[in-house]
Amino acid sequence: VVAKQEGKAIFMMACSFQTEQEGYEHQIDMPTVKQPEELVSWTDIFEQFGTLLPKSIYNFISAERPLEFKPTVIQNPFEKVDYEPISNTWIKFNEADMDLSIQTKHLLLAYCSDYNVLATSLLPHASKAHFGNTQVASLDHSIWFHRNTDLNDWILINVESPSASNTRGFNKGSIFNRSGELICSVTQEGLMRPIK
Repeated sequence: VVAKQEGKAIFMMACSFQTEQEGYEHQIDMPTVKQPEELVSWTDIFEQFGTLLPKSIYNFISAERPLEFKPTVIQNPFEKVDYEPISNTWIKFNEADMDLSIQTKHLLLAYCSDYNVLATSLLPHASKAHFGNTQVASLDHSIWFHRNTDLNDWILINVESPSASNTRGFNKGSIFNRSGELICSVTQEGLMRPIK
């Protein structure tokens, strides 16, 4: 699929499909993290701290979304420290129907796979870089669907950023259901250009 604007290609997508088949199976382990019930959500943070948050974080966290987010580690925006390039965030759809088709589940997983991925590239630079002083944008995004799952419960997005250079951050992610099954994998390269 090629999308054009004013005669120039601005988006390209390649898809491949398969039927469900039986075969060999293995997967990586889900990281050991706190369960969603032990964590606070973006909504909880917004309700508790609201206008005390920096403007860029306030604007980001206050936006209405069809998802609830519970990061396993909450970075303090007032501490100017760098973090490891790893993030784990539980995500749950606010309104998911038990009878979703596999195609609809894939659409929803693709939608949520764009959250919390690129931000992981900023973590090693958090003492100086944030959404207020850095131009960020997804440049390319790939997703592989491995297993069917129930989207009525929390899913975990585990992301690591092996590299950032030349104003681009590379990230790879694994999405698990609460039972620890790897349901899909994601890679994303994104722009992370300091604003001068």
